[in-house]
Amino acid sequence: MSKLEPEDVFTPAAPAVGSIVYTRRRGPEQQFEDTLKEQGTQVLVYGDSAIGKTSFVLTELRHKKIGHVRVQCSSKMTWEHISNELLRELKEGIEHREVTSKAISPELSVNLYVAKAKLGGESSKQIEKIIGGNLGTVQHITDILCKKEISLVIDDFEKAKISHTKVCVANLAKNLSDRAGRRKSARVIVVGISDNADDLIDADLSIASRLQALKIPRMNQEEMEEILNVGFAKLGIRGEGTVISSLASPFG
Repeated sequence: MSKLEPEDVFTPAAPAVGSIVYTRRRGPEQQFEDTLKEQGTQVLVYGDSAIGKTSFVLTELRHKKIGHVRVQCSSKMTWEHISNELLRELKEGIEHREVTSKAISPELSVNLYVAKAKLGGESSKQIEKIIGGNLGTVQHITDILCKKEISLVIDDFEKAKISHTKVCVANLAKNLSDRAGRRKSARVIVVGISDNADDLIDADLSIASRLQALKIPRMNQEEMEEILNVGFAKLGIRGEGTVISSLASPFG
């Protein structure tokens, strides 16, 4: 086995999912677990930048064996972008439907295979019109997530500046709450940088009670020491506790 380098162990610029130095966040972990026990509750995870929000969510979902898909937002992200990315990840961009349409033949019933993710512009719109225009809608995504019992993690949601995108995500949360049946029911988990959970999503009073906000705090000194101790051990570096403590203290 090749010798580990520091950049193999410490990866501050990337999610630490599966990292050999990842440390469990005991307080938030219990809150997250309690939230998942509440039937129909959707989740908002927020906090400062670069404190491990994404790593926390993805690690906890993996630990609890909850199927999920992660979609990252950008400033120009629309609901269509989010739904297309989800369909692509789940390989659900291809739909099989039997229809009769004058646009194809007056008397012919055919099987249409629509690869939405590969089609663009007018071609996609024309085929959607033929089969009813349902692909990628909030209801369609709700149906797919519920059928597969898959949760949707929408990351970097503070970058979503288009109001309609936020409204669609809020409506998805409402739909998933209404369809919840058991603990592993599909959920939407919104992750973003914010001081206030309300700034992340446009939610009216009808769904406010179904959203559980979870703030991830900065790591305390004990958690930082644990990461450094494990990381140094993996690198074969033996340091005194006082040295490691002094390295960790600025991050507490």
